[in-house]
Amino acid sequence: MTSLFEYDGPPDDAETGPLPLIEPLSCDPWVASSAVHKAIRRSDTETAERAILTLIRHRGTGIFRRLMVIAYEDIGIAAPDLLVSITRLCTDVRLRRQYGDTPTVARWMVRAMAAAPKERSSDYLICSAVHRPDWECHRETVGALSVRDRIAVATDAEQPLPVRAVAAWFASGVEAGTEKRIGGGDLTGLMTAYINAGLPEATGLAIQAAARATREPIVLMLPPLLQELRRSRSEPTSRSVPVPPTLFVNGVPTYALDKHTRAGRQAIVTFARENQDVRSALERHVPEFRHRDAAYLAAFYTDAMPVANRFEWDQVDELETLGQETDLLWAGIPATGMADVLDAFRSNLGHLNTIRAGLLGTSSAKENTR
Repeated sequence: MTSLFEYDGPPDDAETGPLPLIEPLSCDPWVASSAVHKAIRRSDTETAERAILTLIRHRGTGIFRRLMVIAYEDIGIAAPDLLVSITRLCTDVRLRRQYGDTPTVARWMVRAMAAAPKERSSDYLICSAVHRPDWECHRETVGALSVRDRIAVATDAEQPLPVRAVAAWFASGVEAGTEKRIGGGDLTGLMTAYINAGLPEATGLAIQAAARATREPIVLMLPPLLQELRRSRSEPTSRSVPVPPTLFVNGVPTYALDKHTRAGRQAIVTFARENQDVRSALERHVPEFRHRDAAYLAAFYTDAMPVANRFEWDQVDELETLGQETDLLWAGIPATGMADVLDAFRSNLGHLNTIRAGLLGTSSAKENTR
């Protein structure tokens, strides 16, 4: 099955002309990093480009690792050819230099990523493999196998998807965070087995390179998901989806202030305390000591997670529900309260954005006085 998005690297300037001049956003690197990610999800190209220029000022070529993770997390099986190109550019300095300096290449990359359809099942699948309580049986079963047998299970398309996802993670040797749970693995052997089972060689080699460069197991979810996509009963499509409203303060979108930024956490805590609907929903369903965790994640699902160009296929809704339930359970929100809590946050997003805009305005004023 061919990708819906073909991409062979940044076009030559001779073909497209120079990129237009734009100014970086005036914000700290954490807000810039968040803005890049969410702007790509929303296909907001201008904000993504301005934010990546800000991030380059702070992180230099370290931004390429970040872009790889975003590509595998948010584009995934919707455009595997794009992931191959992104991985090559991010991991090969000499290749990047053929197309220009770091800002030029990074801008071409975020443009392509913003334009691509989005499919977030890689994130939903790895979160479930790591955290989902009712998948503990799979973790125990796979954990008792040798690395060779884990690879055999991971690449066997007849095994259930949850089992293959856990087996791919365990067989790779790539831990999730700092917790040591899976022991040694054989990443090269795993990807060779996938290629022998039908995964395109370029895709397999890109996944191997990305896993080594990022040390993030999310990239390993691509092969089992591609196995599922190949047996899809209908032709995949992409669809434009409305995204939640946002405010901009000197070009910085309020959606960038999420749980991954200090200002975002401050805004969410203030919002959960001040908004009666939100506070009541949390009190109805969540133990008090988990209110903060629940609020961070509910806000994240409200306006940091949505995508504007959604890749549609047979299992997309099922996997999205799986991932959302896993995340919200992990944050302390029971299944019976998820809809109520999320509805309270979504219905009062304007209040949250007003608080965020106030914090961004204060931050911008401080920047201007330096």
